[in-house]
Formats: sequence, structure tokens, C-alpha cells
Amino acid sequence: TPFSRMYSGVHYPGDVLGGFLCGVSTLIFIQWFFKKYPEFPNPSGWENPKLMVKLSIQIIVLLTISFILMTPPSPVHESSLISVVAGGASLAGFYSGFVVLKYYFPNYSREKVGSINPILSISLLVIGILFLYIVLGQVSKTYLNNNVVFRYFRYFLLNFYIVFFIPFLTIKFTSKKNA
Repeated sequence: TPFSRMYSGVHYPGDVLGGFLCGVSTLIFIQWFFKKYPEFPNPSGWENPKLMVKLSIQIIVLLTISFILMTPPSPVHESSLISVVAGGASLAGFYSGFVVLKYYFPNYSREKVGSINPILSISLLVIGILFLYIVLGQVSKTYLNNNVVFRYFRYFLLNFYIVFFIPFLTIKFTSKKNA
């Protein structure tokens, strides 16, 4: 895709090469980090897990929401800002959901996922996407003129829902069913 966009004149060779190098270096760093710290994040090992969960979520949200405050005036920059806000919010929602999931369900793993009804998980996913992405997107278009802050919270909630609430709800539904 980057090469076709470069061919059509949307991106320059430096953009494509820079994006490729950033992506490869990020993947190498993530591989190294998770080999060195395989249990990250494991809130049960922290001295004050409740405080650390709150602090880490606040830090990631503050770092990603800061992009909203840098609103340049030109339409081209506004279009880029919308993409950055959506990406930052997705990252913040994913990380927050992951930390909260590990805090409340420290033993949640892939082995447990296999025993969960996949139809239930897919149904919860579809319901969440319909409400959090499509319905809130229409609300944003109709009433808020595609507000950037609302877009941030919409993407944050969607990713938090996918990472935390779907496993949480499937565990609750399957535990009631098995009880």
C-alpha cells in the first residue's frame, strides 16, 4: 500500500522509507521487550496494584489525548489529526483494557479462551461495534459535527470494550451457565 500511494503521489519516498523503518524498529522492540518481560503487565506483582493500574491508565490516556490539543488550522492537518486521534485513542483503550483485564483476571489466558463459547464472544463483539462505533459515530455526525474529543472517547471505549468487557462478559455468562 505505501508504494502504491507513493506512485500516485500521495506519499514521498522518505515518508514510505521512514514509516517502514519505524514499523520494523517498533516490531523488533516489542519482540525484545516481551521476551525480556513475558508477564508484562502483571499488576499482582506491583506493590500497590490498584494505584499502579490507575496511574498507568492515566498516563497512557494523557499521552494520547494530548494530540487533541495540537489542533493546527489547515484542513490537511485536521485530516491527519483525526487519524492520529483515532490511533491514539485505540492504543489507549487497548492498553487500558489489557491492564484492567490482567488486574481483575490475572489467570485469564488462551487456555480459558478455548472453553468460552465463540458465538457468545462474536455476538458481544458485533453488539459492541454496532453501538460504540456505528451508533456513536452517527451521534457524532448529527449532533457534534464530528468532534475530535468525542472521536477520541468513541475509539477509546470501543477498544476498551473489545479488550476488557468482551472477556469479562463471556466469563460472567459462562460462569452463570456452568453454576
